[in-house]
Amino acid sequence: MVDDYQLWLENNGVIREVIKLQGEGRFSPTRVEIGHYLWFAELATKPSVLETLPDVVRVLDVGAYLNLFANFLNNIEVVEGRRFDCAGIEIRPEHCELSNRIFRENRLVCGDAAEMDRLFDVKFDIIIFCGYFHREDPKPEETILQTLRAADKILNSGGILAIMSPDERKIHSRNFFLPSADAGPFPPGRFMPDGYSYSDKSNAECWFIARKNRAG
Repeated sequence: MVDDYQLWLENNGVIREVIKLQGEGRFSPTRVEIGHYLWFAELATKPSVLETLPDVVRVLDVGAYLNLFANFLNNIEVVEGRRFDCAGIEIRPEHCELSNRIFRENRLVCGDAAEMDRLFDVKFDIIIFCGYFHREDPKPEETILQTLRAADKILNSGGILAIMSPDERKIHSRNFFLPSADAGPFPPGRFMPDGYSYSDKSNAECWFIARKNRAG
């Protein structure tokens, strides 16, 4: 998966130019971060995860930057008889404009993630927060609450919220999303809606996974 994604990035001339500018510090962010996304891709393609999801897995990438990962997933081979139908949401107009220049068929919505329930008229099976809750861009508590409530409204029953903490010890995740630092399944946290179960595995790097167990 890592090699496939790297090759896919390198074969797009515009992406190559963006990476070059980033390497020179002339474009923000200063690098195309793929490691955390690729860990999520490995998780999302596990049979134990896919077996609970529909044949066409709808994915939303929150804070999608240039929508690279969504377009990559839309172009990979079918996994376990399933395929991905991915969209992104990004608040910065300059990133949305460049993304639309890179990709002919681009499902990227330019807008505030806290209003995603009003910006999308479909529901998703997986919603990814890869860099949205980053400690270098701290969100007010009200924004965190509003964003997770909005995500809950457009997440199907049985769907997954995949949230990356900005630090490997998951202090951010534990303090803001979970009620305790104990290992194992967690009850709903301070900001999470009711009706979710959690996985907080040490081998999941900075991620924790919340599965929606209720209807609606």
